[in-house]
Amino acid sequence: MANESEMKDFLDPLTGGPLNQALTFRLGRLHAKVIALAARLLEQTAGITMQQWRIFYLIDACGPVTAAEIQRNMDVDKALISRTVRRLIDEGLLASTPSKTDGRAQVLDFTAQGRAVMEKARPIMRARQEHIRAAFSDTEREQLVELMLRFEQAVDTFEVPGDRPGAAITGDPT
Repeated sequence: MANESEMKDFLDPLTGGPLNQALTFRLGRLHAKVIALAARLLEQTAGITMQQWRIFYLIDACGPVTAAEIQRNMDVDKALISRTVRRLIDEGLLASTPSKTDGRAQVLDFTAQGRAVMEKARPIMRARQEHIRAAFSDTEREQLVELMLRFEQAVDTFEVPGDRPGAAITGDPT
């Protein structure tokens, strides 16, 4: 792929404008870079995947949760969450206990081994986050979050021809 300076010479085939200013193209490139870096760091420091990290991160932030809560918060495929959670349980990193409020649900939390893996991953992921945050002022970060929320809203409200009116787009953000 062309580098940034070469990319400015390419035209977006959808808009005719500069390719390096096509929002979905830029976001796709950024997403790929963010995920690739995180995946490499997580594998090297803690031996976990990005999908496993997302579940760990959510449990670390929220405390014990159900698989349904993970799925809703991450907005990803239920089957993918189920497979990843099953693998984490099988590897002894998560424990599953019956929910006290919903007899059908299982509550997921770290085992001691899972907590140790989270503790291994946290410093490098915090350093990555701080490095990225440092590139922006507080005001710029607030503006960026607002812009990302508007971008997400625009994606969520796009009506796909043939879908029922008002159907939301969900799933992988790319």
